[in-house]
Amino acid sequence: MHTTETPASGSIYDVARHQLRARDGSYHVLVDAAGRRMRANTDDWCTWSTGNLGNRVLLHLAFVAEACWSRQEWLAQPALLAAGADVAAHWCGRYGIPARQATVAKLPGITTHDATRAWGGTDHTDPGEGFPWTEFLAEVRARLG
Repeated sequence: MHTTETPASGSIYDVARHQLRARDGSYHVLVDAAGRRMRANTDDWCTWSTGNLGNRVLLHLAFVAEACWSRQEWLAQPALLAAGADVAAHWCGRYGIPARQATVAKLPGITTHDATRAWGGTDHTDPGEGFPWTEFLAEVRARLG
């Protein structure tokens, strides 16, 4: 999971246009505060999301959000979190990924750009310490039934 380092007022369209122009990163799916989801790449595509190993072996969901957000700021974006939970639940169900927070040493599970620093090639810390894991994972699990 990632943040695009874009204010909540940004959109998946703004981020996608920037990535097409700048060619400085990509994800599999983008979600924004309006609850919109955009598939940016197919699941089998090697995106440019994190260090090389993470690019090759992980699926990448990016929230149009900022890693500096507090827990309260994240929870104030229910449509954003719901859209992300939809995507994560789809991947969990399709690929047999457990709906649990994981480090890269304890995969499979849901992990972060921050956790991939263990593999090298990145220094990012998104989605940040304020990310509401308990609520997010509850939403993912609810979607899985």
